[in-house]
Amino acid sequence: MINDKDKSKEQLIRELEDLRQRFAQLEEEGGAEHKRIEGELKKSEQMHRTVFQHSPDFIYLNDLDGFFLDGNPATLEVHGLSLEEFQKKSFLDFFAGDNLEELIRLSDGLKEGRPVFGLKLRTRTVWGQILELEINAVPLFEDGKVVSVLSLARDITARVNAETKLKQAYDEMETRVTQRTVELLKANQELRAGITERQKAETALRESEELYRTLVETSPDVITVMDLEGRLTYASPRIFETYGYKSEKEFLGKKFSELTVAQDRGKAIANFRKSILEGSLRGQEYTTFKKDGTLIIVESRSSVLRDAEGNPKALIGITRDITESKRAETVLRESEERYRTLVETSPEAVFVTDLKGRVKEVSQRALEISGAREKKDLIGKSCFDFADSGEYAGIKKHMAKILKSQAIRNVERVIKRIDGTTYFGEVSASMLRDDQGNAKELLVTIHDVTERKRAETALKESEEMYRTLIETSPDVITLLDMEGRITYATGKIYEMYGYKTEKDFLGKKVLDFVSPKDRERVSSNLMKSARLGSLRGNEYPILRKDGKVIITEVSSALIKDAHGQPKGMIAINRDVTERKHSEEALRESEEMYRTLVETSPDAIVSTDLKMRVTAASQRTLELFGADKKEDLIGKMSLELTDPKDYRENLRNINKIAKGKVVRNVEQVFSRVDGTKFIGEANAALLKDASGNPTGLLASIRDITERKRMEKEILEIAARERRRVGHDLHDGLGQHLTAISFMNKVLENKLVSKCPAEAREAGKISKLISEAITQSRDLARGVNPVEPRADGLMVSLRQLSVNLERLFKVSCAFQCPRRVLVDDNIISTNLYYIAQEATSNAIKHGKAQHVKVRLAVVRNKLTISVSDDGVGIPKNFKINGGLGLQIMDYRSKIIGANLSIQPGRKSGTTVTCSLPAPAKVLH
Repeated sequence: MINDKDKSKEQLIRELEDLRQRFAQLEEEGGAEHKRIEGELKKSEQMHRTVFQHSPDFIYLNDLDGFFLDGNPATLEVHGLSLEEFQKKSFLDFFAGDNLEELIRLSDGLKEGRPVFGLKLRTRTVWGQILELEINAVPLFEDGKVVSVLSLARDITARVNAETKLKQAYDEMETRVTQRTVELLKANQELRAGITERQKAETALRESEELYRTLVETSPDVITVMDLEGRLTYASPRIFETYGYKSEKEFLGKKFSELTVAQDRGKAIANFRKSILEGSLRGQEYTTFKKDGTLIIVESRSSVLRDAEGNPKALIGITRDITESKRAETVLRESEERYRTLVETSPEAVFVTDLKGRVKEVSQRALEISGAREKKDLIGKSCFDFADSGEYAGIKKHMAKILKSQAIRNVERVIKRIDGTTYFGEVSASMLRDDQGNAKELLVTIHDVTERKRAETALKESEEMYRTLIETSPDVITLLDMEGRITYATGKIYEMYGYKTEKDFLGKKVLDFVSPKDRERVSSNLMKSARLGSLRGNEYPILRKDGKVIITEVSSALIKDAHGQPKGMIAINRDVTERKHSEEALRESEEMYRTLVETSPDAIVSTDLKMRVTAASQRTLELFGADKKEDLIGKMSLELTDPKDYRENLRNINKIAKGKVVRNVEQVFSRVDGTKFIGEANAALLKDASGNPTGLLASIRDITERKRMEKEILEIAARERRRVGHDLHDGLGQHLTAISFMNKVLENKLVSKCPAEAREAGKISKLISEAITQSRDLARGVNPVEPRADGLMVSLRQLSVNLERLFKVSCAFQCPRRVLVDDNIISTNLYYIAQEATSNAIKHGKAQHVKVRLAVVRNKLTISVSDDGVGIPKNFKINGGLGLQIMDYRSKIIGANLSIQPGRKSGTTVTCSLPAPAKVLH
């Protein structure tokens, strides 16, 4: 096994890039199922769109404020608006009723999710036409909230008008009967009033009574008298025929309400009381039952009979059996509605003309096809107004034929609209006659066949296009008969299968071109394709004429004749040999990289663009203490890091989003159980096959032990430096000092005795002094910071003084407040970083002014070195030189961040900061 440490960075990058491509390939393969589901959804949408487009009812969609979002063609036609004009309207723009409060209440209910059924509403079109509508409306939800309302409205104008006219007729009849009754009663009262003419009055009264008796007994209606409790005290003979009674005993004493069905009984009792209070009541309808239980519908009118003092003493009622008339009205309404619906929803334009061809009535489709907005634009026009003068003779010939009761069918004509434009129409016409069979009107229907004419032309062009498409297709397209024999193949078959003439394949069965072991599967799939209608994506090995085997992907479909009977099949063959080889190589590559990821000593993690974890290797589970991948997948990647690193992580994520690769980033990570570890992360952007970002891929290596060992090494090195420095200072330094003293004594003794030797001894003393100075400098260099709290401040101040003395430049040390650092390792590494930065500023930056600053800012210990030198180059990299690499390494050892940036005006600023392990004293 190759260890990651033995691999170069370039190798690891290539391996991670290959892994990214594999992830992209997996995502692409997952899209096939999505496309299939999308196709099914499109079919469903097409079906519902067809219902929406061709419904004769008005279907429309509006938002919660009542503004229209969409409407079907029937809705747009009745209002004479385009969809864009319609979408600017709300339901209040068309409202013409007096029930606005109820409409608003129901609208509020829809917003709360309650549907509305059977709402009757009056609307006005843009032409001023009043329509009576019956509306059903349902709320549409999205994420549990109502977002819009779908309504279906049916035009019931004709039905409402018919009911109104019928009621007016009944009211008129009731008025006439009541007036006649009042006149008779008045005459009776006048007869009684003449006391002096009593005999005459009595005679007249008897005659009147005889008249009324005859009127009552011969009346086609049932005339009843009831007491004030509603019991029948008298009924005219018509009651026997109407209700099937045989004697008066069967109904006298019964209440009229007892003859009504249960659901009308309460209404009958209430109307009885109302008649007594108001004096009369008209036009009330009830469903009653005859003696044998048969139900009939009656219309009842009632008036109060009063005594001489004017007090009510009885109630007279007139009851008419209207069962048959109600049935006839219903049949008539249904017939009229069917005719109206048939005419208004017919795709043909319907014209009714007089016998001279002048228009008397038109359908809505007639307005549309003629380009008219209102019926008045067409009514009164002659049929000759819709044709060119050259066709007048033909029209006259057709009218003559119709007047002879010979209908014309499907005659194609060029017809003019009112704006002068023309269209192709298929005309049919016949005679309409009155009840006596006399010619009355002409019924003309016109079917617009302009699109069909265009379609015929387009069909020819389409056939040519598809013929060219088939002939130039890179796939082999074959036609088979129902027995699987090839009847046609495109020219691509010569190239793909190696044939030279048609004789090589025409008339042969497709099974002849596959190996024996695959023939049963091919035969089964052909039968399955014929049964299901189509079959896609089957792969078979095919034998070329030269004996080579290629792999083809075959899709087949059933072909039917004009009567819907199967007549053959079409098959599309695509050579996928290279693709299959590529897929096999890809599978091997995937397996190799999957093994690489799963066996990698580093944790491998991928995220989406929202930084949610999408995949994790086995090492990732171990490193983060997770039992299964589900414990990590779906989590935000920032949840796996220490909160103090969030800001730095966001900066790195922004870099990655810009296409940069982040390498060797050290940070603290959080395990599932909350414990921490130090990791070194590398991350890069993941892209799909089109180069679009899809997420991030990161590798994480646990360096906790390494960091612990580095810290121990630093502590050991620090102790060793202190020991060496101590030995140099207290050992060698003291020893040299002693030698210097002894040599000085010797020099003093030789001055008087041997001046020449004394001079030599003086030289030795000078050399020993230089050695003492060098040993002290060496001791100071080995341990530049004294192991005390203010050691860093003292050393940095001395560094500034030494730089000014050695290089003759201005070097200022700034420390606004005392900074005491207890950790000598941190102090020593910060000193070395400052020493390297000042050295670079003078040697490479050619600076004349250098400033070293030590401070604690926002709880961070910060040391910065700024200069006025030549600055850093544009393509500067922190790992460009050995000195810079050492500075970066020292900052990482102590957990600090190192930043090298251009100065505000010129030069360079080096900043190193870390969470303050220090005391800050004024």
